[in-house]
Amino acid sequence: MGDADTPGEDAHCRIHLACEQEDNERRIVAAAFAAFGPPVVVACADWLCEQLRDRTINDARSLKLRDIEQALALAPGERYAALLAIDALASALGNLG
Repeated sequence: MGDADTPGEDAHCRIHLACEQEDNERRIVAAAFAAFGPPVVVACADWLCEQLRDRTINDARSLKLRDIEQALALAPGERYAALLAIDALASALGNLG
């Protein structure tokens, strides 16, 4: 599990990952989120979790802020929501050890 928040936007995102070991790699078999804040926060967390399923940990680390921005056609003022989701993912991946 990993958390991130943006006090200025009063938004919070939590990413939960379930992993399994396959050969020499860990694979994400399920990803879920809890998001509080404007709808754009929910949209970014949801999109990110959909992308995480069935990826290796290394593949998950390759997801970037720009991927979410482009996929959801975010306006510049909504960029914080994508950053929030990416920060929560980084926290979750860091907690995996």
